[in-house]
Amino acid sequence: MKTRTLFLSLLAIVLICACKNEATDYQKAMKSVDADVMQNYLLDFPDAPAEHRDSVSARMMDIISDNADYECIFMVESIIDKHKYAREYLEKHEDGLHVAEVEVFIKNTIEDYEMTMEAIYEQKYGEYRDRLENFKYDCGYTWLVFEAPDFEGKGKGVYYGRNFFGSGYTKLTYEINKRGELIVTPGETTNEFSGVSGIFIVTVYNDCIYIEKGGDSTMYYRELITDGEYQELLDKYNF
Repeated sequence: MKTRTLFLSLLAIVLICACKNEATDYQKAMKSVDADVMQNYLLDFPDAPAEHRDSVSARMMDIISDNADYECIFMVESIIDKHKYAREYLEKHEDGLHVAEVEVFIKNTIEDYEMTMEAIYEQKYGEYRDRLENFKYDCGYTWLVFEAPDFEGKGKGVYYGRNFFGSGYTKLTYEINKRGELIVTPGETTNEFSGVSGIFIVTVYNDCIYIEKGGDSTMYYRELITDGEYQELLDKYNF
């Protein structure tokens, strides 16, 4: 009886193996979007050609990554984080399984996202925008103009000055630090002008700014200029 049972068991294994076709199952695994199908192929055909196993393994990892990145979008509560993960998904998985769903999600929630971003910007940088846009800060022989900070607290500006070498303009970039100061870095300058050099700190007040450089501090008074004049200065001297 035991011999007959053993024989039947071996026969069943042989029949099951006979029913499995590596080439056919390989094609099924490569066309599938189910990671379990690929895992089963790898388990069923440990001696399959290395090229086949490598291809199936790579596809399985892509599918797992695709699904995991998609699920991340809906595992966070913040609409800002949701859009961040949604855009990262589209960048990482151009032909992903969930591209259509992610694009619909972004479209349907874009208004909420933009309103939330505007509220965050207003809280963090609205005061800087109001004190910088359409204002020129002047101390007689030099003046500065800054654009409003972006959503990362960064922006550009223009410095005009006169010295022994002549007069001219220098490009500026800045970043708002944790203390609320503008850390300003000079860049390209006009050819006939040595410009301003070295990083300096700008503290923005209601009607003036203080520039600290090399231990010295200089006050620049605020002058209201029209939107057209403001844009012209930024555009004309931003090289």
